[in-house]
Amino acid sequence: MISQANLDMLRSIVRELYRVNAGLVPYHGWHHVNFVVQKSSIFSADLHADEMLTLVAACVHDLNYLVAGDSVESAGEELRRDVLSRSAFREEIIR
Repeated sequence: MISQANLDMLRSIVRELYRVNAGLVPYHGWHHVNFVVQKSSIFSADLHADEMLTLVAACVHDLNYLVAGDSVESAGEELRRDVLSRSAFREEIIR
């Protein structure tokens, strides 16, 4: 189960990462991530998906841009794992 506290902590950590690295991600910055997070609630309802899990995925979906400056998802795997761990997510959610 994903708690609201986990999600709030995740959003805070990710927002700070994008603030500190704003120059690296002019088009995929926090403004973009926050937009995707907001839309993910609508998408999850339409698709009958787990809303909390969808919100988590939306928060971390572009962290690879902070690592390699490109869109290779695997580049952000370690950062995503670290951010999710720092947000107190269980290993099964992190995987």
